[in-house]
Amino acid sequence: MSDAQTISIPVGKLKALWWVGGALVSIAVALVTTTLYINDLLSKISRLEKQVAAINAALSFEKAIERKAVTFNGNEEDPKCGPGMVMRGVRISYKDITSSPNGSIDCISLTPRSVP
Repeated sequence: MSDAQTISIPVGKLKALWWVGGALVSIAVALVTTTLYINDLLSKISRLEKQVAAINAALSFEKAIERKAVTFNGNEEDPKCGPGMVMRGVRISYKDITSSPNGSIDCISLTPRSVP
């Protein structure tokens, strides 16, 4: 019968291999986890960009601006935008320092569409 050959590894080398193997496994797990996290984050950002674009398209302003002349502090009725319109801007001018300011308000139509 032949003598069985045995492999003898010093305890120090075995511990070193154990630590190196554990570190390699930890690094591999960290890389996989980070890749999955970044992929999920990019997916969520892409989804949010699509939702923002859809909301922006759903709330669009028409190009037509309705301008109403106004004499501020005058005897006129309180200037208001028509139904379905919102005030976009105000222009004020003075003829002289003692007169009531004149100007205009700009109204624009807000046309909502279906929001996804």
